[in-house]
Amino acid sequence: MENTTIANSLRLLKKNKPKTSEVLDGSCRKLEVNVIVEPLENSGTCVSPAIQFRAPPPPPPDSSDAPRILTKSVSMLRWGCDTCGKECVPVRDESRCMCGHRLKEHVKPGSEESGPKLSCKNRGCRCKKFFYIIAEGSWILRCQCKHKHVEHDPVTYACAKSSCDCGNFLSPWVCNCDHPWKAHSQQVVEKEVKTLMGMMQGAESDFSDVNQWDVIKRGEKDVLV
Repeated sequence: MENTTIANSLRLLKKNKPKTSEVLDGSCRKLEVNVIVEPLENSGTCVSPAIQFRAPPPPPPDSSDAPRILTKSVSMLRWGCDTCGKECVPVRDESRCMCGHRLKEHVKPGSEESGPKLSCKNRGCRCKKFFYIIAEGSWILRCQCKHKHVEHDPVTYACAKSSCDCGNFLSPWVCNCDHPWKAHSQQVVEKEVKTLMGMMQGAESDFSDVNQWDVIKRGEKDVLV
């Protein structure tokens, strides 16, 4: 058994080259590993392999001259009052249209999708332009003829009920801005929104004053907000 161990050790020494491989540390960085076999003094055996870890050089720091895009301009729908100028209700992807489909099912402004802008993408739907219908929970805006929005033609906006002579969707609903529904309209506007880098920078600034223990004095009742 001892002769076999000595023979194996001598075979490793004859190669005289460290074995190199790569492993991952806890931070998922690649480390170069060298396995070195050294002989014991006055002995024909070898010590246990010595493993040396050598980390790769750190990446170069970010250049301060590199442009940092914190905001970008996007095309969005705005539903607001033409009298007071307020944006009364935000238009989101789940907002309803006169045709009964959501905004996310329409060709959004500024997108690269094919088809007329704001037209419905559902097959068989005649809607050519998104018409915002206000809804809150189970409550949905109705026409003054007391019929639902989906009971109106999505192109002419006339009531589809044969017994109704309503020629256009018109609601008596009054907005929180104290102006009637007919005083409101939707427009496509350009808005500045934060990019991912902008949101990250905002988060860093929001927590910049947290746990600044150097500003707390002994004996005083300071409260960190």
